[in-house]
Amino acid sequence: AEYHASRKVDGEFTVLNWEGGEAFSINPGGTVRLGLPWLEEAKRLFQAAGIQSAKIAGELFVHCEDRRPRVHDVTKIARNPKSDDDLERIRFAPFDIVELDGEGPSETYASTYQSLEALFGKSKKLQPVETRLVKDRSAIKSLFKEWVEEENAEGIVLRSDSAGIFTLKPRHTLDVVVVGFTES
Repeated sequence: AEYHASRKVDGEFTVLNWEGGEAFSINPGGTVRLGLPWLEEAKRLFQAAGIQSAKIAGELFVHCEDRRPRVHDVTKIARNPKSDDDLERIRFAPFDIVELDGEGPSETYASTYQSLEALFGKSKKLQPVETRLVKDRSAIKSLFKEWVEEENAEGIVLRSDSAGIFTLKPRHTLDVVVVGFTES
C-alpha cells in the first residue's frame, strides 16, 4: 500500500476548535485552553479562509531549538509559564480534520493533508506534521532511519487509506539490577 508517513511529534494530543468566532483547544483529559498565541493565529487563518467552524486534531508541543520536544514541556509551560516568550513557543501540529464547516473527514488522507497544507502551510505556530508519501518497506525503513535514528524523532506514523494507521517507534531494552527496596 501507499502510505503517508508523518514525523511523530512528542506532545499532547488536542483538538483545535473554531466556532462562533472563537478558537480554543481541548485535550482528552478535558483541559480547555484559550487565548494562547497559536490560537490567535488559528483565528486569523480561519477568518482569512472564510471557515465558520472546524475541529482539527493535532499535537500540542513546545518548540525547542536544541532538542526534540517532549510532552512534559507542554504541561510545564502551559500550567506555569515564566514569560510571554514561553507562551510563544507553544505550537500546534495538525494531522487530521475531524470537521470543517459541517463536513466530516475526507475519504482519503491525501485530500485531508492537502486541506491541512492549504489552511496551515504558511503558518508559523500551526505547521502540519511533516509528511512524505512512501510506497514500500525500504522507503519506510529509510525514513525511520532518517527521522528516528538520526534526528531523534519519537517515531513515525503511517497512514494508508487501504491498510490503516500504524505508529512505529524504536524499541528500547534495559538490563537492570534492583540494588535495594523498602516496604511501607
